[in-house]
Amino acid sequence: MNGKCTCGPSTGMRSVFGSAYAVLVFLPLAVIMMTSAWDRQDDHGKLTSALVLIFYSVLTLQPVLAARLKALDRQFGLDIVYVFHKTMGMIAALLQICALAFFLADPSGHVPKPAWLGTLLIIMLGLSAFLYRELGLTYESWRRLHNVLFAAVFPAAFLQAWGIVSRMDSLPLAGIIVLQAVVAAAAYAYHRFLGPAKRRKTLYRVKSVSAEARNVWTLTFEPRENRERFDFLPGQFQFVTFDQGKGEEHPFTISSSPRDADGHSATIKGSGDFTKTIGMVKPGDLVGIQAAFGRFSHLLEPGEDRLVFIAGGIGITPFMSMLRYMRDTGEDREVLLFYANRSEEDMAFRRELDGIAALAAPRLRVVHVLDAPGQEWQGERGRIDLPLIEKYAHDFRTPLFYLCGPPPMMNALAAMLIDAGVPAKRIRTERFAL
Repeated sequence: MNGKCTCGPSTGMRSVFGSAYAVLVFLPLAVIMMTSAWDRQDDHGKLTSALVLIFYSVLTLQPVLAARLKALDRQFGLDIVYVFHKTMGMIAALLQICALAFFLADPSGHVPKPAWLGTLLIIMLGLSAFLYRELGLTYESWRRLHNVLFAAVFPAAFLQAWGIVSRMDSLPLAGIIVLQAVVAAAAYAYHRFLGPAKRRKTLYRVKSVSAEARNVWTLTFEPRENRERFDFLPGQFQFVTFDQGKGEEHPFTISSSPRDADGHSATIKGSGDFTKTIGMVKPGDLVGIQAAFGRFSHLLEPGEDRLVFIAGGIGITPFMSMLRYMRDTGEDREVLLFYANRSEEDMAFRRELDGIAALAAPRLRVVHVLDAPGQEWQGERGRIDLPLIEKYAHDFRTPLFYLCGPPPMMNALAAMLIDAGVPAKRIRTERFAL
């Protein structure tokens, strides 16, 4: 893999995907509105039917959005797709609640049992998605619960939609409802069962495990049986499933360069949940890997020669991949890296960053910022803020900014930069959680 970008987005393709989604959501409603049975309904019945059909359509597309389709990732980035997935999940819950309210307001007093069940399950699904930490669930426990709840709510949604089909006696609508169910089931099966089973047949081997900083390890993976490693852009991430592809799955940024011929690496901080045991992984362990994903890569911005990287803690990993690639290819870009940590013991890749900064290309300057340094520390202290950025970045409104770190840090910095006049379109962020 030479790291050359071949997967840039196009406004036209993004519009195609967006239009296709809208058509699929409203197609059942459009079909039923062309029938004579629709005209015979009163306004209350029409609105109830519309809510049920739109809710069902949105729900059937949720597994498609969650299936990690490379076509969507190339155009939008998987993080954006997942944000859209969560947003549409909330909209689906609101649609179902409104549908139940209209059923209750029906003068006949008839409320289908699937409406009660669907509402209860979709509320549970939404609450678990946003409150799983407060509920004391681990990431993997939440994923299992999320999938179980979706598998339960989907039949209820189908029965509600089929009730509309029965009342309207529309063969075209029946065909669309069934086809949507088949697509949803296929996407769900691919994501949950077929994909993982396929990856268990092509496991990667842990080649080495090395300590990088305090409670931070770098795991290097290599393909088995003379297979080639997957291609990736510097800054992209992967999903890793430990325990021979049967254990917990987690997204980790690839920290190595695409030019590295000795496998690829992920640098991981043991910070809780599963990752607190990452130091127990041993060379020779087998893992399942799904890659590569994301649009957080400088290669997708070929015309930008001035870059500002801002990393917090383990958020340094995508920048290491990009900087290593620049070093390996002699890429001549001006890069200013702000790297925030608590103490010197928490600074990963310190020597390697110094080595890259000593090269002619890239033209890298590293500014370490420590929140709780020792008395002998001569560098910057405190947190990264606008005065600090202005101190090192001349004409700071013109570079392209990349931010990766804890969400509160990124949110604060992005808002600060925008308030200072940096256009939002010149700020890129990478989120840990998907």
